[in-house]
Amino acid sequence: MDYNGLKCPVCGKTFTKDDDIVVCPECGAPYHRECYAKAGRCVFSEKHGQPGSAWKPQKTISENGPAGADETTHCPRCGFINRGDAMFCQHCGLPLGEIHSQYTYGAAGGRQPPYGQGQRPFGGQRQQPFGQGQQPYGAGQPFFFDPLGGVNPNETIDDIPVGEVARFVQDGTQYYIPVFMNLKKFAKNRFNFSAFLFPGIWMLYRKMYKLGSVITSLAAALYVLSAYVTYNFILPIFKDISGDIGGTLDPFSMTSQQMSMFAMKLESLSGGQRFLCNLPGIILLLQIAIMVISGIYANRVYLKHSVSSIQSIRKGAGSAAQAEMQIASTGGVNTFAATCAVIIYTIIYYLIASF
Repeated sequence: MDYNGLKCPVCGKTFTKDDDIVVCPECGAPYHRECYAKAGRCVFSEKHGQPGSAWKPQKTISENGPAGADETTHCPRCGFINRGDAMFCQHCGLPLGEIHSQYTYGAAGGRQPPYGQGQRPFGGQRQQPFGQGQQPYGAGQPFFFDPLGGVNPNETIDDIPVGEVARFVQDGTQYYIPVFMNLKKFAKNRFNFSAFLFPGIWMLYRKMYKLGSVITSLAAALYVLSAYVTYNFILPIFKDISGDIGGTLDPFSMTSQQMSMFAMKLESLSGGQRFLCNLPGIILLLQIAIMVISGIYANRVYLKHSVSSIQSIRKGAGSAAQAEMQIASTGGVNTFAATCAVIIYTIIYYLIASF
């Protein structure tokens, strides 16, 4: 387990990631191996066997109820000491809500660890001092999901810590944070397949409402125009030509002679009629172009949206706590807006198909 930021009870020095740390097998108190050997025993041995004798870190979630703004939460990933009510680590962006939810409340109102972990600090990971059943380094360690996708928490994007950008993005940070860093450092982009398949819907989902509304409306208008031209102009023209040549609209049922006559009839159409016959194909090319452009530039647009939104919130917020709350509420995703767009598309499709 990560003991970074905590202090050895013997020497009082803060633990680092390079220290050789052992814990008391009775209460779980951490020590430098040399300090434990020097002391010869756990300094809390007088309390061993007593109720509540398990060692607890000095700076962690409050023991007296729900964490508040004046209390602290120890990030299990980077060791940073956060405010007690923080939902994300201010240093690396790790969600801290799961840490809060792992604790229950006793009859006296104090926090108690989950059942079966009363004598084990930090979720039950123990080491035995001096080779007493120790596992190899890293064995049995819990896996922590990296919300930054491997990006250094100390990195910044336009002078904004990546942890703060992660709090704005919220969903899919393991994808977007590395992409944002590559865009800023190396101007290297990545194709966004979600934006390619659903351009307007993806933008609404990511709370880019203005551009998302424009793209969604444009896509819907192109689809309606294509369907209108097909059903009201192209099909009547094709039916008239098929009647003249004694065939049907099914090209597989036509003879080679009928197909030649059909092509000659199309060539004899006026310029306006030929344009209408080609219009659905032109619209299809426009739709594909919108999809491709969206897939190419989606990450750039989202990066610009995220940075500008955070900077605007910073300028208008009265305090850091207020800015943090506004970043969390302004960012994230909007599933409702995306769902509504899908429903509207579906309704339009069935309305056109029913005529």
